[in-house]
Amino acid sequence: MVTFDSQMRHGEASGKLRPEQATKIRKEAKVYANTMYYDPEYIKGIATVYRKEFSGKESDSLLTFSKSNLGKQLLRKSPRLFRSGANIGKRLAIKYQQKFRMKVLAIINETKRCKTL
Repeated sequence: MVTFDSQMRHGEASGKLRPEQATKIRKEAKVYANTMYYDPEYIKGIATVYRKEFSGKESDSLLTFSKSNLGKQLLRKSPRLFRSGANIGKRLAIKYQQKFRMKVLAIINETKRCKTL
């Protein structure tokens, strides 16, 4: 998965980005992310999504948890956790892909044979 951080590291390692450029770009990225995160449209949209998924009591519990040390830690680590989970899923998909493909082809060939009978 290509991420902003991986692109920045690649740009720095390859010499395409000078350190001062990378620093300025990271600073602008934070401004960009904060601008979006605090945009009233974003806040309203996210609130709507959460209202659809959680009751008022559940939302209150989530808010309390997100303000706790463990909640803050989970929020901070969530992107890495999601990436790691996605990578495991990709690896397993590749592992089982050939077996699945062979079964699908067998079903398709079986259907073709039935039509010719």
